[in-house]
Amino acid sequence: MKITKQEAYDNESRIIIVSNRLPFTVTQDESSIKFQPAAGGLPTSLNSYLQSLSSDKKSSLWVGWPGSAIAKKDQGKVFKKSLKENGAHPIFISEKLINDFYFGFCNQILWPLFHNFNSYCVYKKRFWEAYKKVNQKFCNELSKLIKPNDIVFIQDYHLMLLPKLLRERCPDAKIGFFLHTPFPSVEVFQLLPKEYRHVCFSEIDPSHYSRCASGAFQCRANRP
Repeated sequence: MKITKQEAYDNESRIIIVSNRLPFTVTQDESSIKFQPAAGGLPTSLNSYLQSLSSDKKSSLWVGWPGSAIAKKDQGKVFKKSLKENGAHPIFISEKLINDFYFGFCNQILWPLFHNFNSYCVYKKRFWEAYKKVNQKFCNELSKLIKPNDIVFIQDYHLMLLPKLLRERCPDAKIGFFLHTPFPSVEVFQLLPKEYRHVCFSEIDPSHYSRCASGAFQCRANRP
């Protein structure tokens, strides 16, 4: 989904970046709460892009998990600091839920499967339940935030249920999704249990995917 500067400014619209992780990690001890920049290509590339759109943080919003389980008594402080200093809206997730969602379904099923390491996949029902809960949690938060002219840009395999959930809640919203991993082949894709496969990819139009893939291969073939 290509977003131009003009689209970002039209009618005071915002770019809402939605990812599993925020571009910073929040750590806390008994006396302080610290914000540290997150490592990785996604925060670096998207932060640079958002800065190129505008120096005004109000033109964009980043929604995601702050990188650690935040005690309830500190969530208000973390939320205010995140929004004021980083233009970010944190989604607070318990340690148990993040373990089954991120370290479970995402890291032990989707990542190895999409990279053709299916022998490393660990299928557990609680991982799937956690994945659905977290995607629904993101949907609940976003549905309160989205304004009529906002552009919502959802990132990667952690949130593959979110576009459909959000579309059902906000039918007129502008929603884009980008998968940062290789799209699995049909043979690999079918290794996912049927329930996961149907829900995760129920909105994908196979003919559209085929056209995109054919176009990409044709461009490569025509390179000098």
